[in-house]
Amino acid sequence: MGYARSLFLTAAGFNLIAGGAFLLAFPFVASILHLDAAIGAGQGRLFVECLAVVAIMFGYGYGLIAVDPDRYRLYIPAGATVKLAFAAVVFWNWTIDVVDGRIATLAIADCVFALLFIDYLRRHANRGAAWR
Repeated sequence: MGYARSLFLTAAGFNLIAGGAFLLAFPFVASILHLDAAIGAGQGRLFVECLAVVAIMFGYGYGLIAVDPDRYRLYIPAGATVKLAFAAVVFWNWTIDVVDGRIATLAIADCVFALLFIDYLRRHANRGAAWR
């Protein structure tokens, strides 16, 4: 259980820090990541803050998995899927020059976590078989 605890606590911390930073220190984070000034106002800011809340809630879910990976096993595929989808959207927007490479670099962490989640599921395929 040590590996699961470390993996999912690290993922939880990543999400909580990223979400918290966007929610609580948006102007500072926006300047570091070279986000368009229009994002910091009005509806753009609302969407960023909603995304931050979702990231925080997924961080909470990863924390639950860290505490009891068998009980919360069904959250793992959802987390991997969301991380890959998020990264795909970021990489697409980087490809078409909507966002800076700094954001794409951060999305690499989501890809790594998603792959580690999938690997964890693969290596622990027999656990929770009764739930399938």
